[in-house]
Amino acid sequence: MLRRLSIPLLTVLVLAFSITSCAHRAPEPAPPEEDSTPRLYSFFPLPPALPRIQFLTQFSVIGEIVEAEEVKPSFFESFLFGELEEVERIPVPAKTYGIAAKNGKVYVTDTKEARVIVYDLANGRQYAMVTEGLGKLSKPVDLFIEPEGYIFIADIGRQAIIVYDSDERYVSSFGKPGQFQPTSVYVHGDELFVADVQDNEVEVLDRRTGELKRKFGGVGQEDGHFNAPTSLAVSKKGDVYVTDTFNFRVQKFDIRGKQLVTIGAAGAVLGSFTRPKGLEVTPDGVLYVIDAAFEVVQLFNEEGRILTSFGGGDQLALPARIAYDPYNVQFFSEFIHPDFEVEYLLYVTNTIGLRKVSVYGFGHLKDPSKPIGFEELEPVPDDSEGEPGLPELTPDAVEPIESVEP
Repeated sequence: MLRRLSIPLLTVLVLAFSITSCAHRAPEPAPPEEDSTPRLYSFFPLPPALPRIQFLTQFSVIGEIVEAEEVKPSFFESFLFGELEEVERIPVPAKTYGIAAKNGKVYVTDTKEARVIVYDLANGRQYAMVTEGLGKLSKPVDLFIEPEGYIFIADIGRQAIIVYDSDERYVSSFGKPGQFQPTSVYVHGDELFVADVQDNEVEVLDRRTGELKRKFGGVGQEDGHFNAPTSLAVSKKGDVYVTDTFNFRVQKFDIRGKQLVTIGAAGAVLGSFTRPKGLEVTPDGVLYVIDAAFEVVQLFNEEGRILTSFGGGDQLALPARIAYDPYNVQFFSEFIHPDFEVEYLLYVTNTIGLRKVSVYGFGHLKDPSKPIGFEELEPVPDDSEGEPGLPELTPDAVEPIESVEP
């Protein structure tokens, strides 16, 4: 009797299970709706001048730029903590400061966590450099990557320059006890330039041995002297530009340390500074200087004449450093206006806020006779209320950026 009932009973159980499974099956997700909102773009200088700089994007994690590699927890992590979200395992910088780039990668110093975060754009990875043992960092504030790929890190906490090779392996450290408190580092040829806030000077070292070759500066307000040299850069010609922060200016020197030009003074208009910080000089001879107080970047020619500015609004947040990148434009192509040709990228680090790096593209219209329509432009922030902002650029106020010689 039991044998005859077993088949119908089994059939009923299977049918019941099938009905229950179908009843609880999650519905297929609806395809995402396409965003019909027209995309707006931000360019500098403002119309009617021809645009030369486009604000592209901001990022803190690699997935905001390119498709990120899937990061899976190890067996041990899964056993202890369960499944981890990918974002929890990506090292996000707590306080960005220095920045540099090479083919396929962007490097950012994190002063709060004493590390260097690497954005591997080519492989969709984000990780912290291994900086242990002799290469351990304390407070890295700046870094520079020379053509062979060697990475020079200015660590004001260790009072040293830490050197890594192109494979991110520790090589050596420069700086004797009490020699300097480095705030910026730059390589030109076989020489390593170091901005030192301890003695208010620039020290020039042999880039391979760290031997002191010469130095210039000293504390003071006179030309050729400094009051907190916080950033430096060397042009293709060999001119040395130094941010003289508490003298509210930038000074230009020749390669031997002879003072040539003073750029800016204390003030709140274009061409002057309130809190000058990081600077960069590009191969086309344009000098970029951050004013952290107004959260803008000002551009100058080789003679120190103001060209234009960019930033403001919510694009920058207490910016610190700026870096030139001609290598990685292709990774930001989705952010570039189709009628704008980007020649190189500019990264600006933000020391506060959620977006740690702001990205701009320097370039030109593909067809200057076809300007970008006003309907495609972001509204210009109104700075008429609150803290005074820098005045708008007008054609009569500055030299047109097109006049900069390559």
